[in-house]
Amino acid sequence: MFHTLDYFSTQWLFSVTITNFSVAGISFKATEFTLAESFSKFGKVIEAKVIMDKNKKRSKGYGYVSFATEEEASRALTEMNGKLLDGRVIFVDKAMDRRKLRDANKLIANLIGGTPNEGEVEKK
Repeated sequence: MFHTLDYFSTQWLFSVTITNFSVAGISFKATEFTLAESFSKFGKVIEAKVIMDKNKKRSKGYGYVSFATEEEASRALTEMNGKLLDGRVIFVDKAMDRRKLRDANKLIANLIGGTPNEGEVEKK
């Protein structure tokens, strides 16, 4: 069976703007405030999230930053990737919103049949 795509229903998939990115290599002492402050010179930081180790009560060494615009995010990515932050080299990379990624996976699965990650339970 062949599936047809409606241009307007899939346009969002191909024109996704990336305003979110991951930051790896951050200090174990990093907080959401210090992460946001470090990136705020590039534009309006909408959200900064440091992933925490609940047992050790410290950063796991990575997090996420979201900017208001794609231009701000792009500039931050270009200028901060491979730079020192709190004495550690950080690695900045584009990240897609988890909900958009899940929706894209569902769309693709519907087109080819089956489900994404067949046999696994989908996280919400």
